Amino acid sequence: MKSIILILFLSIMQFANCQINFVYSGAVQTYTVPPAVFSIIVDMTGASGGNSDGLAVVNTPGNGGRVQTTLTVTPGQVLNLYIGGVGGDGVAGTGGTAGWNGGGDGGGAFGLYSGGGGGGGTDIRMGGTALANRTVIASGGGGAATNTFAGGDHGGNGGGLIGDNGVSGDLLPTTFGYGGTQTAGGAFGFFAPYIPGVAGSLGFGGDAGSNSAGGAGGGGYYGGGGGCWAGGGGGSSFVLASVTSITTHTAGFQTGNGYITLTPISSLPIGLTNFTALKVVNTISLAWTTASERDNDFFEVQKNYENKWETIAIIDGAGNSTTQINYKAIDVSPNNGINIYRLKQTDYNGQSTYSKIISVDFNAENGVEIFPNPAVNFLIVSHDKIIKEDIKIINSKGVILNSKVDFDQLSPGEIRINLYNLKSGVYFIQVKTEVLQFIKR
Repeated sequence: MKSIILILFLSIMQFANCQINFVYSGAVQTYTVPPAVFSIIVDMTGASGGNSDGLAVVNTPGNGGRVQTTLTVTPGQVLNLYIGGVGGDGVAGTGGTAGWNGGGDGGGAFGLYSGGGGGGGTDIRMGGTALANRTVIASGGGGAATNTFAGGDHGGNGGGLIGDNGVSGDLLPTTFGYGGTQTAGGAFGFFAPYIPGVAGSLGFGGDAGSNSAGGAGGGGYYGGGGGCWAGGGGGSSFVLASVTSITTHTAGFQTGNGYITLTPISSLPIGLTNFTALKVVNTISLAWTTASERDNDFFEVQKNYENKWETIAIIDGAGNSTTQINYKAIDVSPNNGINIYRLKQTDYNGQSTYSKIISVDFNAENGVEIFPNPAVNFLIVSHDKIIKEDIKIINSKGVILNSKVDFDQLSPGEIRINLYNLKSGVYFIQVKTEVLQFIKR
């Protein structure tokens, strides 16, 4: 039985740390998060726009944007993957077709000239398949246009948080499509008497002016605007801050179809039941609990500084254990604003794995926090400037049990409550007006 468990564990760890590549298919693809995985490194791009036709002048489409980030997930969660398709090239008066997943259609004119379609955006959707479920978005590039000016009518690159504008070879500012932003689609291009382009919108690049041989807008968070005898705008990229960290945007990176590369990061090869970060006066208290450990040499508490992880504390592990163990470390120099942490665990053989990533806003007001829960011998209560007179321990019948527990003031923001005299069961802790439930084992 032990050998079966070990083989299963090793197979999960191998699978969890492998890179998985997804390429354009023109349809939704799915990925199920493996067991023991709580974060995934994501590298993805939108698609480039299509080229124009009708002149010897070389007009280049915009390239797709690239997003690299770490996505917080849960085991068994299904990710819906939408990989953008390259915009179609214009052909002899017929505008290039829209790239899959948000690109716009290029325009055609006079049976000869044509603009390229906009590149599709690439995105990951969690919890559903609607646009509102998008969590990471890499934008598409705008399509190139046809015009007679030597400067060229190029498509704008996909962003970046803002897509690039299209280009007009004759430098007319009204004719090209604008790049999408974080709040709106790019404006359309117009050039009387031709039909103007269409503005970009949430998720979609705008079409080019239908009789103008303009380039279309690229897809993205917000799509780029369609051009009118000029290039289409690039879309904007986006990440949802609540489920991502360590993000890098690169504008104009990808030529051709988009892609998504996922690298799942396995959780610790221990029974990690929680990992928390709490503001305590002028520090941040980091705490974690293991239900079991196997060959666990030590932990490193790591903090993210400008996209780089640095170790701020090293804590010895228990080696091998089948009982609950509580650990704690203190960040004595927190940043104003968001502080980001993870655990690195190292086995006796030198192999390391990582926990999920957590964060805490040092400027935010703390509510009451308790740890660990379930508790065995003690419970730690965290709240700004808490004292024991603020606390009541109550059983399920409403009886106050403060006389049966001991209080130790650990700091101005933390109190340890010793629970040796309480029987196993469900209890409540009231701190001023806030009531939380905990379990005593």
